[in-house]
Amino acid sequence: MANLKSFRDEAIELIEKSLGDQLSAEKRDEIVAAIEGAIRKATQHTQESTVDVMLKYPLGDQDKAHKLADEIRRKTEALIANLSSQR
Repeated sequence: MANLKSFRDEAIELIEKSLGDQLSAEKRDEIVAAIEGAIRKATQHTQESTVDVMLKYPLGDQDKAHKLADEIRRKTEALIANLSSQR
């Protein structure tokens, strides 16, 4: 399973490939996109892992687990929308 280190390494590799003598607007956009992509992947991975753990609750707690999972999904979607709007 992927982890935050692999997301970071992927972003660093993309950034290093994007660097030049001077950063043009296009190069800067590439770096921003790489960072945003890494953050989105990390956020999604964290959400999925959290939901997986919560769904392992005993059957009597499943309703609570589903409500928590829905809340995590909503907050994750809001975070991604916020990050996307900052471009």
